[in-house]
Amino acid sequence: MRPTRWDLARVAWPPLGSLAAQFALFSSVGVRTNAVPMLFWVLAIWTSRRQPEGRAESPAAVQAAPLAPAWLVPARHRVICGEVGALLAFATMFVGPALGSPTDVFALVVLGPALVAVAAIVLPRFVRATMLGEPVLRLTPEGIVVRGRRLRWDDLAEAELKLRVNLGPTLVIGVRTGRPAVLRERYVHANLVYLLDLIGYYLAHPERRVAIGTAEEAVRITAALRDARLAAPIGTKPIPLPS
Repeated sequence: MRPTRWDLARVAWPPLGSLAAQFALFSSVGVRTNAVPMLFWVLAIWTSRRQPEGRAESPAAVQAAPLAPAWLVPARHRVICGEVGALLAFATMFVGPALGSPTDVFALVVLGPALVAVAAIVLPRFVRATMLGEPVLRLTPEGIVVRGRRLRWDDLAEAELKLRVNLGPTLVIGVRTGRPAVLRERYVHANLVYLLDLIGYYLAHPERRVAIGTAEEAVRITAALRDARLAAPIGTKPIPLPS
């Protein structure tokens, strides 16, 4: 559930590389350019979202919680850490003016607030998903928890898989009295089609919810959903399955 050291390295190398390149460029030829942090921003995003050839990063089944009866779906730390590193690299764009004049008003006025704003946006999410190991989705007999947002089964409407421009495949879980809960594929270390069918099954069969979190139910429902999905036509709705 926690990131590897290689995942955490994705947080550090983009801003450090950007700073080193900017200082080297300014020291050698006296040039200050925003192209350097932009280059490291692009590289960090690209390398974090690039699927390694020959590696499967979307397991079909959820993980059992060690204490409470629940199934956990971990975050995809490679992407989250890479995007944090990209934002930090982008923040180094404001270092350029300070290289020429440490008392530059632009650097003093913009640099501090910009870095504080980036940290305020990025760090809470990064800490929850990586350092604390918070799963992006938790299924319990009482309901689900999506990135810390608790929802009871009775509060949920239907689940649907949508393809959004520039966002990729997205699992949208309808909520009867509030905004829908959304899971984007790039941040979820699991198969969205499996999660669609899993949530749809327990919405349709409340009598089976009491078994959520048990090893026996995990084996049963995973095999049943896999076989049913292989025999079903491609669609964006959960497949119907008897209890």
